[in-house]
Amino acid sequence: MEHYELKDAGNGKVNGTKVRGIKLGSITEGCVADDELGFFYVAEERAGIWKFGAEPDAGETGQLVARVGENGLTADVEGLTIYYAEQGRGELIALSQGNSTYTEYERGGANQYVLTIDPHGRPDR
Repeated sequence: MEHYELKDAGNGKVNGTKVRGIKLGSITEGCVADDELGFFYVAEERAGIWKFGAEPDAGETGQLVARVGENGLTADVEGLTIYYAEQGRGELIALSQGNSTYTEYERGGANQYVLTIDPHGRPDR
């Protein structure tokens, strides 16, 4: 992946400058930025969810905050989204395409596991 910083170039135009490259070990699918807390999350299909600083100078090293095989997160991690709540609360939500469930994590701190939702009503695995 590449991170570009966008700047106003005037006259309705935007310039983009590459500020860093991020390399992960397998296919990446979903990504989401937490604008309030300043983090960028990436779903690596076979590994889990990576957390990076969102600022251009944050570096290329991330932290694997959710591993495939733990707390209901299964391979083929796809989409990510953020549910924003008051005072920095809310959740990071991941779709596990491998078993069609949603896994939720706290937004703040170490992104602690919250719960797994199976929209088809199957028991947690």
